[in-house]
Amino acid sequence: MILGIDIGGTNTRLVLYDCEDFRVLDKILSSQKNIEGLSGRINRIVESYGINAIGIGIAGWVKDGRIIKTPNINGTIKFDLTAPYILENDANCFAYGFYKLLADSKIKNIVCITVGTGIGCGIVIDGKIYRGKGLAGELAHIVIEKGRICSCGGRGHLESYFSGWSLEEQFKKPIKEVMRENIEEFYRLREVDIFIKSIANLILVLDPNAIVFGGGIGMNFDKKVVEEMLRDYILPEFDTEVIILKDEDMVAKGAIFLAKETFYWLI
Repeated sequence: MILGIDIGGTNTRLVLYDCEDFRVLDKILSSQKNIEGLSGRINRIVESYGINAIGIGIAGWVKDGRIIKTPNINGTIKFDLTAPYILENDANCFAYGFYKLLADSKIKNIVCITVGTGIGCGIVIDGKIYRGKGLAGELAHIVIEKGRICSCGGRGHLESYFSGWSLEEQFKKPIKEVMRENIEEFYRLREVDIFIKSIANLILVLDPNAIVFGGGIGMNFDKKVVEEMLRDYILPEFDTEVIILKDEDMVAKGAIFLAKETFYWLI
């Protein structure tokens, strides 16, 4: 039995896997109290369900299994768990989960973009997560201009223009609400254009088979509109497929597969 955990900036999801089916056990707010009490909650689940291994995907910078920075998460995260676990960046988990569950045999190279509280970017090349020296994929913190302050402390990063938290600061309401009220106006925002240009540049650099959008905001993108906007910036020779994935549990599922492969002798 494997437990998959998705620790996001807004919500934390816990998913159980018995090597056949996935089952959502719990969804809680990522409040400081819940984050700091997460180890206790996990250990109670380990005891109740006989968990053999745990996979954790977290919205933060993870290198060599260590948390480097979590700009969009409140509270101090310390894991004191009673079952073996693996820790990975949430977007990497999302990308690996998509690759394992949904990619066909022709899709070996994918880029997955999660848009929720912040922006995540997971890259799979030849069926393996690409990490560089450990922190590859931090699209959220590419510099657009010397402008707005980012949640990480930097200035002018993509996430400070386009993300759940930055757009909510601008509109004084959740961006999902803005999208529901006037979706056409949403796609005309300068911030959306900045985001699309950044994705187009990523496609031109990596030329992936597919680019997959997910996350609380990303899963609500209009595929046709995104494709049209990208065509304005991508050379016609590039034919990357655009996929919108409406699966709130893909981070946890990807973390489960990583745990299964890491602790295979326990499963």
